Amino acid sequence: MQQKPKLLQAVQHNLRLRQASPRTEQAYLGRVRRYVRFHGRRPVRLPVVLTRSEVAAVLGRLSGVPGLVGLLLYGGGLRLMEALTLRVKDVDLERGELRLRRAKGAKDRVTVLPAVANPRLARHLERVRVQHQRDLEAGLAKQASCHTLRHSIATHLLEGGADIRTVQELLGHTDVKTTMLYTHVLNRGGLGGRSPADQLGLGAPAALTD
Repeated sequence: MQQKPKLLQAVQHNLRLRQASPRTEQAYLGRVRRYVRFHGRRPVRLPVVLTRSEVAAVLGRLSGVPGLVGLLLYGGGLRLMEALTLRVKDVDLERGELRLRRAKGAKDRVTVLPAVANPRLARHLERVRVQHQRDLEAGLAKQASCHTLRHSIATHLLEGGADIRTVQELLGHTDVKTTMLYTHVLNRGGLGGRSPADQLGLGAPAALTD
């Protein structure tokens, strides 16, 4: 059975039958390409999704830095480059958060840090302690100022359950949208939910061996 020619091949064949000049042919093919890109003709395919047991099996077979990265990809919903470019100051073990700087769309966001990743992260941070110290000396520490205390009280009030309008009033914000910024600061990966990685039973010593 003869295979149906692809779109560009069909257009090119038709133009040559009409004895179009090479310049005309390139112009038409260029327009077809732009049209297809604009309308996104590629079929929309559903993403491949692993079951929880499959995720546990994959993560359980990874060790070292690849294992830690895999745990963050699943446990925090990170993109690969977000995991690879995490800095020490972006990891908050106490709050169970990861701060992603200039993520996709040049936006900062906060996501959950799975508790099961803490031992691996602690060991990894110890291994890179010297590099961490160099980063601190180069100014990697939090860039705090007097105004940071104002940001902190707003965040801590909301964290303690204060109403957004109350915080708006206390801080003297004209627009509640300004106060809403702090809900993003305290956001723990979606309303403070636990990471699914903490429900996979990966806490066993064998799964955490680097």
